[in-house]
Amino acid sequence: MTEVDICNRALAIIGEAGRASMYDRIRLSVDVYDRPAPPLKVPAKNPNGGYPRYKVSKYGGRPIRDWWRTGQTLRAMKVIQAATNRVVIGFTTPAANLRAFLNNRRWRQFGLSPRDLIAVNRARLAVLESRRMVA
Repeated sequence: MTEVDICNRALAIIGEAGRASMYDRIRLSVDVYDRPAPPLKVPAKNPNGGYPRYKVSKYGGRPIRDWWRTGQTLRAMKVIQAATNRVVIGFTTPAANLRAFLNNRRWRQFGLSPRDLIAVNRARLAVLESRRMVA
């Protein structure tokens, strides 16, 4: 196994810590600034409840911005690439990628928050300690 393979595996571990932290934060309806995301809005043109009511009645979800209706979007969030000095977290399906783009345009939740960065740094330090290369 080469040094590059070890580096890529270490970065994948660090990236997975960031992905897991983002996943948990989005499920709690918290944005990238570690603030609660606003509740889903009932559109003025549909006083019967609109999407929030539909989400609760059809899927048993909560009327909050947690990116969870069927669960496909967050299940598709993965570490896409781990290469030297770079980790890419994204979505494995085009449909999930589009939903994430649209949801993030409404209210920014996908991205590393300050708490996510703490989780990433903890993973980085754990990887460095396991490699005995403490900087």
